[in-house]
Amino acid sequence: MSRSINRPRGCGRHPHFRFLLAACSLAWVQGAPLAEPPHQQVTIPFSFEGGRIHVPAFVNGRGPFRFLVDTGASGAGRVDVKLVEQLRLRVTGTTTNSDLVNTATITTVGLDSLRIGALERRDVEVLSRDYNVGKRADSQPLLGIIGRGFFSPDLLTVDYERRELTISKVPLRESDPHVVRCDQSFVVPIRIGDHETVGHLDTGSNIEMHLPLEWAGRLGIQSLEPAGEGRRANTVFQLFAAELPVPMHIAGNALAGIDARFSEQARQINIGSALLARKECVIDLDQTKQLVRMRCKP
Repeated sequence: MSRSINRPRGCGRHPHFRFLLAACSLAWVQGAPLAEPPHQQVTIPFSFEGGRIHVPAFVNGRGPFRFLVDTGASGAGRVDVKLVEQLRLRVTGTTTNSDLVNTATITTVGLDSLRIGALERRDVEVLSRDYNVGKRADSQPLLGIIGRGFFSPDLLTVDYERRELTISKVPLRESDPHVVRCDQSFVVPIRIGDHETVGHLDTGSNIEMHLPLEWAGRLGIQSLEPAGEGRRANTVFQLFAAELPVPMHIAGNALAGIDARFSEQARQINIGSALLARKECVIDLDQTKQLVRMRCKP
């Protein structure tokens, strides 16, 4: 059954931009010493499963373990509780973790090393929880997450067409084509139809685009179809589906025909791996200079 909604007021600038910056500045970030990559450039193949990027990772020299690459996750990463038990990892304490809707207390764990491909970070502190809640018993378990902090201060390139991550020392230049400014969590300026706003580049999301429910009214969408439940770190919520009636413009690219999801719990616009992979995007993420370059196929 479709769900009718009322059209709200005109949007203007994104009402939650200041909130997003404040939330990101308060988010948990670890400052891990960096192990220099052995070369100026490291290339790591990835698998694309269930709308997300997965890589084999090594923890304290053991592995490989199946990890998700998530630019929406702060710090170096996360480890599943099963991996903490299996490797007898050192629990260092607790901290708070926010998904912009709810906040929870979460365990912190110290790792001697965390490695994907030839890129290794040493003496890192990560978060730990059960990352397999609600999954089918016969599904392949997720044993950890590689966060955006793992790649800093290097340039991370995510090539969805080639299914490769590249880590290099070459910085972006703001004057280059398809380059836009971002904040430390990769929130970038976007335009949806005639509406100027911001969106979060989130490789950990398997939704093409996730928007606050009010955006359906702004875009003149008259009804939304129920689309099951969504899950964030601390929140489960109801999703509703519709195709965006207008293109989204981002970093000089016009992306049309987006299969969007809307929810009352969304606090920001998320742009997920499902869309970036379908458009075969190549994204360069420069955390040091806070720049993003994005090139996608029409």
